Amino acid sequence: MKKLVVIATGNAGKVREFSKAFENSDPNLEFKTQKEVGFSIDVEENGSSFQENARIKALAVAEFLKSKQISATVIADDSGLEVKALDGAPGIHSARFAGEHGNSRANNEKLLRELSDASDRSARFVCHLCIVHVNGKIDDVEGECPGKIIEEFRGEEGFGYDPLFVANGKTQTFAEMSLEEKQALSHRGHAIEILKSRKILSER
Repeated sequence: MKKLVVIATGNAGKVREFSKAFENSDPNLEFKTQKEVGFSIDVEENGSSFQENARIKALAVAEFLKSKQISATVIADDSGLEVKALDGAPGIHSARFAGEHGNSRANNEKLLRELSDASDRSARFVCHLCIVHVNGKIDDVEGECPGKIIEEFRGEEGFGYDPLFVANGKTQTFAEMSLEEKQALSHRGHAIEILKSRKILSER
């Protein structure tokens, strides 16, 4: 019987990343989005850090699963882009940088406008994972990927700021890479590798 892991997101792309990462090391894990288990509440992410927001989301989904008597580990990720020239913005507001939540095109266009005169385009992606186990235990993991923001959109893969971000030492944007290539470098990939190495999801 597979162990259910619910990712506190409606983003199927994130679930694909987790499934791909664990398919060989732990094939007994079954990943689902929160929507697939019936959670449709819009959780207010009012924390002041990636860690706080990840915990708010994870605990909300964990409480819902408990109320429905569904036994599952919950993973919530809060991630975003921190740009040096913008004093760390968009940061925790990455998904709604341009105002409307989840409008990646508008967010990217605003980022390019704000960096139009910037000489330093260095940035980093940060991913904080909060894991809530069935027994209530909480684990936290954080990964990052340093790089820079380029001046034009490139690539069709990925999501969010991927078409504008080039990791240090690379020439392709995240949106020009395969999922495997991106995962080997990305902030979420880094956090997932820590998750795997610490065998956090193997806990019962």
